[in-house]
Parts: sequence; C-alpha cells; structure tokens
Amino acid sequence: MLQLCRDQRGSAMLETAIVMPMLLLAILAAITFVMGGYSSVIANNAANYGARVGSVAQSGQAELARQSAETYLENIGIGEYDTTIVAPGGTVGSLVGVEVRWAIPNFFYGIGR
Repeated sequence: MLQLCRDQRGSAMLETAIVMPMLLLAILAAITFVMGGYSSVIANNAANYGARVGSVAQSGQAELARQSAETYLENIGIGEYDTTIVAPGGTVGSLVGVEVRWAIPNFFYGIGR
C-alpha cells in the first residue's frame, strides 16, 4: 500500500489535464482582448478620417464623410462596423461628426452582449 502511494506514474498526465483547460481559456481571452483593442483603434481611425474628409469637402459633407469612413473599413478582416453621421456639417470647415460602432466575434458567449 505504501508503495502505491509513492508511485508517480501518470502524475504528469493528471497535471496536464488540470492545467490545459485553464491555459486554453487564458489564450482565448487574450485573443478576444487583442481583437477588441484592434477593432476599437480601427473604428476610431475610420471615424477621424471620415470627419476630416467631410469637414474640408465643398459640398455633400455628411455623405462624403460616411463614404470615406466606410472605404477606410472595407478591407478590415476582423469584426463588423456600422457608420453613422452624428453632426452633418453644412458649410466648408464646419463640424462633421462620424460615429463608427464595432462588434467582434466573442469566444465567451453571453459576456459583453
């Protein structure tokens, strides 16, 4: 009986079976956070670009701002983006506001929804 308690065979497999799910969960969480950060930066850049293009346009500022932001987002492979105009401008140099909402695939269903 004492020899059975000192037997170490299979302990590495047991440790791996305990640690592996936690390691995979941590990797998926890191991937999700990186995708969220990347999508946030891309959405912010697209909104800035659209607002900048719309504010210097001679006519049709709001539509040109929306189109510019959507063109910026065309080749982004991660997430879904929705572009709206929050301040339509009117004259050259006036305020043009562009809002870009984003969503990414979530590996943890129910969290962040």
